[in-house]
Amino acid sequence: HFRVMEGRAGSRFYLSAIVDLSEDVELQRRLAQQVRRMEQFFELAPVGLIIRDQNQRIDRVNRAFSAMSGYSADELKGRDTHLIPPGDEPAHAQVTAAWHAAARGPGAVGRARVPLLTRGRELVFTDRVSTTIEDIDGNPVVLTAITDITEIKAQQDRLTRANAELGALVDNTAVAIAYLDGDRISRCNRPMQALLGGTDDELIGQRLHEFADPDDEACERMLRALGAQPRLPRTAAIRLRRKGGDSVACLMHLGPVDLKHAPNASIVVAIDMSGQQAALSALAATQERFGRFAEAVDEAVFVIDAARGQALFANRQFEHVLGVPADEFIRDADAAWRHLTQADRARVAGLLPAALAQGHQEADVQVSLPDGRQRVLRLRFFPARLGSAEIYGLAEDVTHMRDLAERRLQEAIRQKDTLVREVHHRIKNNLQGVAGLLQQSAARRPEIAPQLDEIVGQIQAIAQVHGLQVRDKGALPLASLVLAVVENLSRGFGVTIRHALRTEGAMQDWRVPEQEAVPIALVINELCTNAIKHRDGDGALQVDLTRVDQSLMLELRNPGSLKAGFSLDRFEPSPSGLGLIKALLPRRGTRLAIRERDGEVISELQMWPPVIRFGDG
Repeated sequence: HFRVMEGRAGSRFYLSAIVDLSEDVELQRRLAQQVRRMEQFFELAPVGLIIRDQNQRIDRVNRAFSAMSGYSADELKGRDTHLIPPGDEPAHAQVTAAWHAAARGPGAVGRARVPLLTRGRELVFTDRVSTTIEDIDGNPVVLTAITDITEIKAQQDRLTRANAELGALVDNTAVAIAYLDGDRISRCNRPMQALLGGTDDELIGQRLHEFADPDDEACERMLRALGAQPRLPRTAAIRLRRKGGDSVACLMHLGPVDLKHAPNASIVVAIDMSGQQAALSALAATQERFGRFAEAVDEAVFVIDAARGQALFANRQFEHVLGVPADEFIRDADAAWRHLTQADRARVAGLLPAALAQGHQEADVQVSLPDGRQRVLRLRFFPARLGSAEIYGLAEDVTHMRDLAERRLQEAIRQKDTLVREVHHRIKNNLQGVAGLLQQSAARRPEIAPQLDEIVGQIQAIAQVHGLQVRDKGALPLASLVLAVVENLSRGFGVTIRHALRTEGAMQDWRVPEQEAVPIALVINELCTNAIKHRDGDGALQVDLTRVDQSLMLELRNPGSLKAGFSLDRFEPSPSGLGLIKALLPRRGTRLAIRERDGEVISELQMWPPVIRFGDG
């Protein structure tokens, strides 16, 4: 700054003030860089983002929201639509309320979980979180993040139904059941209410100790097990004191619900033993019915005393299923497993004690019957009754079911592969349709034709990936991917690109995983496009793909030269050119180098696992 000054004697002189602006310039540069990064974050964010002005009109949307809704940013800009299904007034009210809550000022948040109606008239259930931010000019705007939670909502609905079904099952069973949180009752069914002599409201929150008979040591030991470590299932005959004061004899089972996810939760199952004599009579009748049932079914039914290793019962189907006569099994219980493999016999030997200690056990085993049949059997073992070493066994021939399940699985896999290929085919066709529309726009508007041609090339590269996935499911051959991109660019720009790429041979064993295919295709597309644009004259390009130890080297040569001081490190991530390459290039498994030699610019892209892998594994 300069200022003219006048002295006392009329003399004139200049006053100069010099201020160091280096920090201001650097701050402005950093601010501009941060703005660019925030713009990239907005566009490339994995969730849908919408910015609305104070009139609730859409100012901007990012790519994720365009992909979710099916509408382009230009179609939505300036509209006040919320993309809510027509007639869904509660959803409209939720979104409006969330917007007003967020518009109160910085830090305010509004939230709504509502369906989104896409351009294709499909419903996507979304979670919308809104808050007020300031735009670059300092004006308040509302930013809304939209997440697709369709699958989460479906899971919540399934969980709600499962809980309701489980609750209905517990409430309608004839056995007294209660859930404990610590030692307090958190839920009990009607039989438990009848057993303890109280209503649901009277029992919830009560300690189970309050119903213990103080003179019953077995009951005290069982209740002390609630705080024991490790918490193991326990069963005992005990006496409980009802709310009315009278006592009742019952058989109680106490065990943990889920030690990992609910360490303090327990389940109590109680059986009123007051009518023990009637129960014994019923047991005798049940045993008789069991005998008739066991002889009528197609499965092998048997009973083993695991403590003594003695067979107690086998039905007529035993020999047909296991290949051992029932009388031989009664004489020697181990004879039942004679036709099993050595490994399966060892498994069965471990299942019997496990059934006594832990309850129901089952396993599928292979059996070679004397008549030459090779069958698959499902063995199930159940403890017969509490305090007894008897094991009820069931052997079922599941060979046909296993074969049927395998055929259904293979058919499901085939249908899934067909559907996936059809989806990739349609995506490819749609992308090529979009590319065609952009090419028409480029022909009508020459002033933006270079930018549109660049976008068309990127879209075509992605379309080539989906085209290859129609033929090759899973990982794609890298050589085929490079060939598809190179031939597409050669046709699109009308230039000659020399190469020795083939769709067969050992090079096809190097594959790109699905998740890396699109980024790698775009990187190769941008490298070739840059080479075409910046080559000297009409010179041809040369593309080579070679193996270097446990990696592949893609080398691209074009006639030309690099600018003085060229360095890849100076390029920031951006939507096109080397900036796009920097943004898309995987950080692990790739190395890019660009250099000049003998009048040519050479681009070398080296790739190794995990970006590529050798073989199908």
